[in-house]
Amino acid sequence: ATPDGTGTTGSEVLDDYEEGTFTPTVVGLTTAGVATYTLRSARYTKIGNIVTFELGVGWSAHTGTGILAINGLPFTPGGGGRKIFTVGRMIGLTTSELGMRSWSEAGSTQVRFSTTDTAGVESQISLDASVTMLYVSGTYQT
Repeated sequence: ATPDGTGTTGSEVLDDYEEGTFTPTVVGLTTAGVATYTLRSARYTKIGNIVTFELGVGWSAHTGTGILAINGLPFTPGGGGRKIFTVGRMIGLTTSELGMRSWSEAGSTQVRFSTTDTAGVESQISLDASVTMLYVSGTYQT
């Protein structure tokens, strides 16, 4: 099979080009809740089966609980395992952490977040009043 899944090769693969915007939604994984947004901006470019995206989302209040997640990637990641993304900035994270990462599991349009502490222990970031804005970018295959 070819990268675009159509059975064609050559320049036809690059004919599958799309740009657009999408609407990210902040949720809690225990209770999804509702946010009062101060920023909600996201865009993507899709070439063949490769999607590149950037998103920024901010909120002043949220009724959700549990682990922090963002719903709404424009296309479902394919393949197996995690798709790792870059956290450009997370405003309000109050703990001292060495590494911050974001990811999506194959088959899920949800982005999740975790940190690694000084002992090397990874933990997911909770939706709470401290984190109020974040920026994420990434590339993945559909």
